[in-house]
Amino acid sequence: MALLGVQKEFTEALCEMWDKGEDDGLDKGNKQRYQKAKQEYEITYPCCICGELLYIHPNSDSHKAVMQFLKEKGWGHAKCVDNKK
Repeated sequence: MALLGVQKEFTEALCEMWDKGEDDGLDKGNKQRYQKAKQEYEITYPCCICGELLYIHPNSDSHKAVMQFLKEKGWGHAKCVDNKK
């Protein structure tokens, strides 16, 4: 009977270590995917005073200003702009 108790404790400990390893792996993978997405899609611009980067967050005033600027300058899909000419 004592052997079954040890086996159960070992199995439980092994399961805990497995779960922790899985969680650690998921955390690391999520951080890597977040960093890759951030590098590919994050839009920044330098401050006109200090040069430090500012981030354009969705629906922020700077985001709305960028959208307005692009619209005023006639930016659009290449096929749409070409068809308008």
